[in-house]
Amino acid sequence: MVKVLDIRKGSKGNYAGGSSNSGDPPHNEDMEHRVNKLEETVAGLPTKADLAELRAGFAELRADVKTGISGLQAEMHKNSIDVYRWMLGTVVGLFLGFGGLFLAMSNGLKQSAAPTPQASPVFITVPTPPAPAAALPVTPPASR
Repeated sequence: MVKVLDIRKGSKGNYAGGSSNSGDPPHNEDMEHRVNKLEETVAGLPTKADLAELRAGFAELRADVKTGISGLQAEMHKNSIDVYRWMLGTVVGLFLGFGGLFLAMSNGLKQSAAPTPQASPVFITVPTPPAPAAALPVTPPASR
């Protein structure tokens, strides 16, 4: 069976400290201890002034972050434009380089493809050495 506690004004109910004829709860020491503990906890909570100070600090921090982010965005935009310029310069340089290479190769092929006139052969006449004279008989020297 469930016991229902009627706390309406003027009702006579059975509370933790006993019964009361006036309708008010009796003095409860456990309740006193709990209320004291709550008062100590509430005393340590931040006040409206503390919260206003925190809000001001957060507003200042938010402004600093916005300033930092806008500076970072500007720097990133500048860097992206620099990268774009380098990329465009590289593409133009490669295009000109390959165009020059193509022209050089096509001129080189034109010159080697054209027939060159044949030069008449050069004959070099080498004189023949004179025939050796008849060999004289060699006599051994006389011995003495």
